[in-house]
Amino acid sequence: MAYKVTVSSKGQIVIPVELRRRYEIEQGDELVLMDDGGHIKLLPPVEDPIEDARGSLAWTGMTMADFHALRHAERDREDEKTAEWLKKIKNS
Repeated sequence: MAYKVTVSSKGQIVIPVELRRRYEIEQGDELVLMDDGGHIKLLPPVEDPIEDARGSLAWTGMTMADFHALRHAERDREDEKTAEWLKKIKNS
């Protein structure tokens, strides 16, 4: 189900009461906003991120070695982008 909310001048939104009740969100609770590539997710914080992530790759068929290789390739691409950006700044 989707809910429409309005952002205040301070960047605040009101979580609809139905969702607060369903997920037991109370005043003072901390939540995590995650930028998920075109979508914003609102999640409860996890106490142990490592434990919470355990098994998250199982459905992908990806091994930890595959995951690490993917992360290293991603890091290398980001390093290249950063180097190009710094070169542009230096030359301007």
